[in-house]
Amino acid sequence: MAASFLFGWIPFIGKYFSEPETTSPPEDFPNVKVGIIGGGIGGCSSAYFLRELCGDNVEIHVFNDSQVVGGRCAVIEFQGNIYESGGAVIHTSNKHMVEFRKKFGLKEFNSSKIPSSPLAIYNGQRFVLHLGFSGILNNLKLLWKYGLSLFRMSRSIHSELKGFSNIYKLQEKGKSFKTVPDMLRAMGGEKFCNEITVSADDYFKNTLGWNAELVDDLVCAGMKCNYGQTNQVDAFTGFVSLAGMEDGYLWSVIGGNRQIPEKALEASKATYHVSTVTKVTKEDDNMYMVEYSDSTGTSLIEFDVVIIAHPLNLSKIAFANFSQTIFTDGTKTPYHRTVATWIKGKPNAKLFGYPKADQYPRDYPLTILTNDMTDPPVDFNSCSQDIPATASEEEVKKNYNKPLRDLPTQVFKVFSNNFLSDSEISQLFVSTEGVVSKDWLAYPQYAPPEECPPFVLDAEGGLLYINGIEKAASAMEMSAIGAKNVALLAKEYILKKKMTQ
Repeated sequence: MAASFLFGWIPFIGKYFSEPETTSPPEDFPNVKVGIIGGGIGGCSSAYFLRELCGDNVEIHVFNDSQVVGGRCAVIEFQGNIYESGGAVIHTSNKHMVEFRKKFGLKEFNSSKIPSSPLAIYNGQRFVLHLGFSGILNNLKLLWKYGLSLFRMSRSIHSELKGFSNIYKLQEKGKSFKTVPDMLRAMGGEKFCNEITVSADDYFKNTLGWNAELVDDLVCAGMKCNYGQTNQVDAFTGFVSLAGMEDGYLWSVIGGNRQIPEKALEASKATYHVSTVTKVTKEDDNMYMVEYSDSTGTSLIEFDVVIIAHPLNLSKIAFANFSQTIFTDGTKTPYHRTVATWIKGKPNAKLFGYPKADQYPRDYPLTILTNDMTDPPVDFNSCSQDIPATASEEEVKKNYNKPLRDLPTQVFKVFSNNFLSDSEISQLFVSTEGVVSKDWLAYPQYAPPEECPPFVLDAEGGLLYINGIEKAASAMEMSAIGAKNVALLAKEYILKKKMTQ
């Protein structure tokens, strides 16, 4: 389960986006080819938006180095069930993801229908916050400990979401952006641009005046759970992390969130290549030659537009014959290593100050987060009961939302920055029945001020890049917003190119 425990007592102020405008692609849209490199949520969404914006005259090709679609939006099989191993929760204000789910007829798991379950924040010696099953008592505890700063924080988050929603109105009107700062400025003015230049810790404490203990406890614990990093990330990322912890406003797709990119790719009618792109060459006639290798060897396809939907610094694509150096990111955007470990076992209650290792009081926390104040440092960022991705709300209430002492042996997901050793697992768990780990580069390593790569990589405008938006904040919806933006840029470029021919 995600760390979704904050602000359930603040009234939801309504949708931040209007219903989508119905737009039809031009009937005389040119016959063109577009190549998309990457089969994650960004690549599949851009294929979908291209088809929606440009119609059937566009021949779309998606290149991905795996048979499995979805990239970091993935699941893992463990102990006879599947669990989310990538993006696990989606906010109700995420317009593109909400619309994808509705259009594709996917079933929603709504966290607001699940009662509160015990949660604690651990500082290496004791729980600095411990919430139980009672929502009313939890609210009183939060108010007693953090005071009115909770209301200031909630208002700030909803103000941020309201500004964030401006991108949907702009995209519905066909507005596109060549750089990430231009997009942020259109969404929230200089305020949003400033948020990627300053740490969340500094911004929340000194600019917004939030209670320091609140930031050190709640904000940092959520950051470590969601991004594996501390409050030194940029403030914009900090807000995205906080929105991902709002109790009552989160949902996921029953069966796994990866179904969204799968269905988006299917709806785009794109040709899917299980292959590795090795080179993109700019040709004299403003076309782009993509060289790729697959099980049959090396091949070439010529495109009018190429969209890169994969972090450039994690790829080995060579760029040839361009009039300027392509922003290949390199060490400017290192990605943060995240290790997720699923453990079926009995937690060691004694580690957290309880008298006996395998005896759990009624309010024993099913989710344990850590803050950056741990002394001594601990080996994990969070340890929480994990629910199979196939479970419905009713199944969770019946089979999982109970005191740990009343449940059979549970599966827990542990986030850490490195693989857990056998001794570290033995310290966390009294006994285990199974362990599996997944190691991946999940998010950029944030260190403001951030430099965001542009959406347009070449002077001509036909080489486009989605993942630069991740330097502002990484989330499924951010990738979908970037995908819609490059689809709009591609449409503009193709129509402009047609007019000049």
